[in-house]
Amino acid sequence: LREALGYLEKDGLILRKHGIGNFVAPRSAQISGGLERLASFRSVAELAGAAVQVMSRAVTQVKADEVVAAALQLTPGSELMRVEVTEAVNGHTIAYLDGLIDSEWVSPQELIADEGSLLEHLSRQAHLPISYSRSMIFAIAADQNLAVRLGVSESEAVLHLAETVYTDKDLPIAFFRNYFITNSYNLKIVRRIVRALGQRRPGSQPGSSADQGRAEHGTF
Repeated sequence: LREALGYLEKDGLILRKHGIGNFVAPRSAQISGGLERLASFRSVAELAGAAVQVMSRAVTQVKADEVVAAALQLTPGSELMRVEVTEAVNGHTIAYLDGLIDSEWVSPQELIADEGSLLEHLSRQAHLPISYSRSMIFAIAADQNLAVRLGVSESEAVLHLAETVYTDKDLPIAFFRNYFITNSYNLKIVRRIVRALGQRRPGSQPGSSADQGRAEHGTF
């Protein structure tokens, strides 16, 4: 229950006040998502009650540059499928999602026929059970291409989420370069103190089952 409430809090759906209780959060124009779950921008936005519109979408075949090749454990120049999607909420562009995947993993025809991002497409493929990602977050200055796609000024700060997605067998299959408007979308992180097993919290009894459970899950 505590973990479920934590997810709701990170998604901006409830407010938790210590010693008082949990409350439904008021709707906000800003969309927030936690980093602990691998989820598409659309699913995060819809969870917040927002309707997402696809402003543009393109599927092309490209060759892997050195960065993508290293992330996907491929040879530079390998054939990739690229899915670029620009998404908006209430008519305001918020996200540019740029996904790349080895051509051997997907059907180009199915990608073209789809309507969403590459991550949405992969989440529906039973033969490619995606499991987790390794991600990095940067604040970068928008270049001319990003400025046009996101409708911002050149050099304006945007949020850049670069991540490699893995299957449940630890195989890297997709690489993403995603960009977001910072005043409309943010990512929340909850950080906790993790104590070593056997180290008690103030006021707790030796061998407390609650302490033991928290230590095992790193949730002190």
